[in-house]
Amino acid sequence: MKKYSYLVVVVLISILVLVGCSLLSNVGQVPPSGQSEDLSAVMKSNGYGFTKSYGDVTLSGGSQAGHFPEIWDLTRCDMTISFTYDANGLVDDAGTHAWAELGIRTVGYGDFNPTWMTEGAGVWLATDYDWTPNTFDPDPEGSPKLDLDDKLILQKGGGMDEGSYNLPEVPPIPGNNHRVWWDRDGVDPWQNPATANTKGIYKVVITLHADDATSGTAYMTINGLAQGFETNGDWNTIELTPAGMTFTGDMTQMQVFYGLYGYGATHSVSFKDISVNGCLSPYNFIGFLPPVDNLPIFNVVKAGSAIPVKFSLSGYQGLDIFAAGYPKSIKISCNESDSINDIDEEETVTAGGSTLNYDSITDQYIYVWKTNKSWAGTYRKLIVQLNDGTIHEAGFKFK
Repeated sequence: MKKYSYLVVVVLISILVLVGCSLLSNVGQVPPSGQSEDLSAVMKSNGYGFTKSYGDVTLSGGSQAGHFPEIWDLTRCDMTISFTYDANGLVDDAGTHAWAELGIRTVGYGDFNPTWMTEGAGVWLATDYDWTPNTFDPDPEGSPKLDLDDKLILQKGGGMDEGSYNLPEVPPIPGNNHRVWWDRDGVDPWQNPATANTKGIYKVVITLHADDATSGTAYMTINGLAQGFETNGDWNTIELTPAGMTFTGDMTQMQVFYGLYGYGATHSVSFKDISVNGCLSPYNFIGFLPPVDNLPIFNVVKAGSAIPVKFSLSGYQGLDIFAAGYPKSIKISCNESDSINDIDEEETVTAGGSTLNYDSITDQYIYVWKTNKSWAGTYRKLIVQLNDGTIHEAGFKFK
């Protein structure tokens, strides 16, 4: 009986050695794209979201616009855009006016009014202000003037107004709205303390959700308050709130854009502390490039050397492409008969530590991986998780 038990143990150990490369390397890892489990479902169930901080954007002049390079996929998880809008650089003299925008639009559309009087490209914050000359000037205390200064709405087509809101339903009278108009200096008798005396500074949060690949929903809070519409005549209550809208576009190919358009003066606005949380559209990663071979081949290198790990993402995606805590490597058990690729010492580089660079000529990222001399005689797997949630692995044998 003892002999049989001994044979069983030997067989089990042999199996572990033979399959150890794949068995040990996948413990606790999110499945890479292409495996049986759908990555979109994993991200949504785990609440996966990559946060990108863009800092401040200041626009000035008559017309200025742009966008950030990252491409976001709302079908993988919801998206939140938060920022502070500073409207104090807008000019309200006679014969002048300006508008500002920040939001998302499908790749390929323009960066101000991506569409005009029709939807199909995304959704964005659109700002306006009262057309009365010098409306921004502080009014005398107790002034009977209706002092409505700044207007902030969601927009899914240039030229559209608050009549485009349709969540939770289309407002019967779009002009009867709450938290659309804001008073800068606190003298408008129709404003309450929450919407008055803003000083032209607004903390904006836009929340986006994809219903399918071409349609979604959008809501916006301003200074922590949801927008709404009045339906029963009691302005002390808000009946249709939170108010939002449906919008259309390619939910898998969205970019964050911003713009300013004005005339008659040099206008300026600032979008400060722009932060986006969501899921990036998967990069076009086709595998590691020479001198590193892809699995199932294991690369043989000298322990302690610096290995140039090269790959392409079909264009420059910035240097903030790795998920937090990655790349990293883990020790694994492997079979000596595995296919190997010897990396010559002249193909390694000298480096004091691991670094990431981009070569625009070859369209290649080069992650210089500094290995440890103590790894000699071991097998390790390098795990590269990108901020789009995908995982890519390469195997190494150290000598």
